[in-house]
Amino acid sequence: MPDWKKIIIEQHERNHKNDSVKLIQGAPCTQEDIARLEATIGLKMPSEFKELYLEVNGFGCHSGQDNWLLVPVEHVPQVIQLARNWFSETHSELAARFFPFIDWGCGDYTGYLVSESGMLEKGLYTFGHEEYEFDASQESDVFLYPSGFVSIGDFIRL
Repeated sequence: MPDWKKIIIEQHERNHKNDSVKLIQGAPCTQEDIARLEATIGLKMPSEFKELYLEVNGFGCHSGQDNWLLVPVEHVPQVIQLARNWFSETHSELAARFFPFIDWGCGDYTGYLVSESGMLEKGLYTFGHEEYEFDASQESDVFLYPSGFVSIGDFIRL
């Protein structure tokens, strides 16, 4: 199992070696916290998600205020709703299958996408609000697309 705390600290040090931005990490959550999340959102989270959150309940930066990148488990339902609100009016079926837990802080979100058959798609998917046109005829792969990250670990190591 990866040492998530160490990986996150190394990532932060790489990306912020020349500034004073502080790393914030949430205290580990419990199995019960994850079970509550799964019951709330209706999705069984993958083992990588569970392993990470049992060690670090989200992380981000503090530069005047807390900006969670990988949001704490208790905020995941709110982030899911915020992301889905962008395109649920025009692409409701797709919005219901998107489960983001990464908040880029700009209206873009990354997380899991469930296929039409109910299986978790491989890798992480990103909703890009700049690409979204509020048009039901817009092809969804223009604004909700594979992020290029095959896993959370891949994302953290960026």
